[in-house]
Amino acid sequence: VSVGHLSLLLAIGSFLNLLSPVISGFLSGGRMRPEMAFVIGLPMFAICIYCVMGMNNAIPFMIGVLFQAFFVMFLVPFYLGRVVSLDPSGKAVGASSGFFMIGSAIGPFVGGIIIDYAGLRTLGITGVLLCLVILVSTLSISKKYA
Repeated sequence: VSVGHLSLLLAIGSFLNLLSPVISGFLSGGRMRPEMAFVIGLPMFAICIYCVMGMNNAIPFMIGVLFQAFFVMFLVPFYLGRVVSLDPSGKAVGASSGFFMIGSAIGPFVGGIIIDYAGLRTLGITGVLLCLVILVSTLSISKKYA
């Protein structure tokens, strides 16, 4: 892969990262229910995770890297909006941000252990399963408090 190809890949990734809040804001203005965003966004995020870590191929890796950040930036506003609707005091949103930071701090350590003992593909499968657990949890909580 040449430097030119890597530069193009980074430029496309930057464009997608700029585009995701715009799309999220457009869809969250009553055009898409948060549950639908989760049903679409989390499986797509899981596919990106598997493309990055579960496959040993350059093309799926590039596609996964490009869209992984897009789906994170797309999903977070829907999650935080849903949390605010469940707890208007704002305490849950503060706790959510704390949990995001805890996950960001612990994730690389746990991921490194998984890679060391079970390999990169296992880490990809673990990420996919975690996305599915998050999806089921989110939908069940949304239905319970709807």
